[in-house]
Amino acid sequence: MSESALTQDDLEKRRTELAYEEVALTKEMLADSTLRDELARDRTQLANERTVLSYARTVLGILGLAVVVFKFTSPDVGEPAAIALLLVALFIGVFGFRSFRAVKNKIRN
Repeated sequence: MSESALTQDDLEKRRTELAYEEVALTKEMLADSTLRDELARDRTQLANERTVLSYARTVLGILGLAVVVFKFTSPDVGEPAAIALLLVALFIGVFGFRSFRAVKNKIRN
């Protein structure tokens, strides 16, 4: 009976050792800087894409507002306001796209 208990104890110790080795290997893999850098680059790229999409969504909203203002107000007020909104949408779109490209180039380098 003591031999089987000893064997069970040895098995349990070996399982514990293997668990510690697995944890050590996992920590070593996570410590690999290339993996971390690659994952960070992917997260930054995805965030940059979400940002440019939010700029596009904003531009579309302002363009929709320009159409509503042009359509449902008097021509004296509607035309200048719609043109101003179009210019604002154009400015935001150009700014957003340039910002996207600048960050994209930084990510690549």
